[in-house]
Amino acid sequence: MINIQSDSRKIKKGDIFVALKCEVNDGHQYIDKAIENGASKVIAEYGDYSVETEIVEDTRIYINKYLEENYNKYLDEMNIIGITGTNGKTTSAYLIYQALNKLGVKTAYIGTIGFYMNGKVKDLPNTCPDICDMYEMIIDAYNTSNFVIAGSTVEALFKFNTSPLIVLTSIVSISVIPIIFIILPRTNFLLREYPLPKVHEAMPHAS
Repeated sequence: MINIQSDSRKIKKGDIFVALKCEVNDGHQYIDKAIENGASKVIAEYGDYSVETEIVEDTRIYINKYLEENYNKYLDEMNIIGITGTNGKTTSAYLIYQALNKLGVKTAYIGTIGFYMNGKVKDLPNTCPDICDMYEMIIDAYNTSNFVIAGSTVEALFKFNTSPLIVLTSIVSISVIPIIFIILPRTNFLLREYPLPKVHEAMPHAS
C-alpha cells in the first residue's frame, strides 16, 4: 500500500496528504479532515497546519514525482496495456484481460466495471481512478500478475511514463513518451503475439 493520498477519506495513520487543486474543487479545504484521519504530514500550496507541513508551488507535480520516485520500481517490472479512445475501451480491455488469463498469463484489469485480479476485487467509484488509486491497484497486482490492462484516458495513462506501457487506441495522437499505437477496428481486433514487448525495447524515445 502507498503512504500518500489526495483523498482525505482514504488517509490512514501516518500517511501524507496532498491537497490538490482543480477547477471544481480545492483539496486544501479537506486538510483538517485528513489530519483528523491520521495524516502525519501535509503537502499544500498555502496555509499553516497542525502537523508537519511542506508548502510547494504545485502539489500535482509533487505527488506525481513522489509516486514515481517511490513506487515506479514496481511498475517498471510489469507490462501495462492501456486502452484509450472514444468508444469500446471497457469491452476491449476486458476481452484482453480474459484472453490473456485464458492463455495462462496472469493479468489484472482496471476500468469502468471495477478492479479484477483473480476475479473481481472491488468496484471503482470513478470511471477514471485518480493517480493514487491507480498506483495502489497496480502495486496490489504486482505479486500475482504479469500484465495490467487499463481502460482509461490518454492523460491518465501517460502518468506512468517510466513504466513499460503499450497503448491500444482508436484515435492516433501525438505522444511525448515512447508508446505503441495500434488502431482498433470498430468491429474487432487481433492481439497478434505474446509476449508484448516493453516499450523501451520496441521503439526509441520520442523527441
